[in-house]
Amino acid sequence: MSTSLGLLGPRLASFPSALAASCTSLALGSSTATQSSTAAAQDRHQHRGRPSSIAGTMLFAGTVGLTAMGLFQLLSMRAFLDLLFGRARGSDYVREFLRSAGGRAHLEATLSAAEAADRAAMARDWRYGALCALFGVVAAGLSEEVLKYAPAAAVRWWRRGRKQAKAEAGGGAGMMSPLEFVNYTVAAGIGLAVFENVGVVYGCVSGGNSAAEVLLLLAERTFSALPGHVLCAALSGIRGSSTAARHRSTGAAGGKGVVAGVVDMLSAILPSVLYHGVFDSFLLGVSAWCGHPGWVRPADPWVLACGYGVVVALQGSLALSVRTAWRRAEEEEARALEGEAGRGDDCKKEA
Repeated sequence: MSTSLGLLGPRLASFPSALAASCTSLALGSSTATQSSTAAAQDRHQHRGRPSSIAGTMLFAGTVGLTAMGLFQLLSMRAFLDLLFGRARGSDYVREFLRSAGGRAHLEATLSAAEAADRAAMARDWRYGALCALFGVVAAGLSEEVLKYAPAAAVRWWRRGRKQAKAEAGGGAGMMSPLEFVNYTVAAGIGLAVFENVGVVYGCVSGGNSAAEVLLLLAERTFSALPGHVLCAALSGIRGSSTAARHRSTGAAGGKGVVAGVVDMLSAILPSVLYHGVFDSFLLGVSAWCGHPGWVRPADPWVLACGYGVVVALQGSLALSVRTAWRRAEEEEARALEGEAGRGDDCKKEA
């Protein structure tokens, strides 16, 4: 994860040290802070986000956000099943998904040959392929990326509503920097990934799987799911900050209405939704190739190796997209600051 975060530039890499320094200052409760140190702390908070807000974002995304997202995914999955297979056959898929949650060892111990053949036929139905795509892009990708982007959008909306007059008069005061935008989206991504991983690993343990299976699952979730969540969140945050900076540089009132705000959000998260959707759909497709609805780790080492290879390639492509987007965001922010400075000079001349 540290490697992935490092791609966001030296500013993002300095966030943990800033968080630690802020926490240390709060713990000491020093009453001799000078006005200059207070101003410096306010500047750090403005450009990086307050540590308490970042921590709250992680907790919110991993608890309330994860619960709401899970309900949305369950309801949307049920709707997709009914649409593609009908109510009765859709219920058969739900039953097999629950079986798959127990792991391959549990399936091999409990399935008869006829049941295994029926599962394989269900997994290789073309409609199940459509279901994997819909679930990956809409139920998983869209819902999770909206959840990660929501805190940054909420902070931006709150600041614009409470501090708009000051922000416009001060040439951008109170606006979110690219780093702060990314910090909020990444915090939501980390909170979601950590709590999600805890739930998945707990399910594996409670299913009676061996210690080796549990450790392998933990490694997969740590080195694939967690970086994937963080990188997708970073990409959305960077693109969101670029859009905000572009509106500021042109003086446009972008994103102020509900419809405009939704359009800006969808524009920011679209690449992340697609990356996320391809990732999840591919994994479900690999499991279906091996004859299992839902996710069951392949037993064939060659299939498993190819799957890992595709996952690494997707993560690498995502990391490159993050780095490219970060450079563009810095350019947009520089143009926005220049535009605001120019408008400020014009106002002074008119005055």
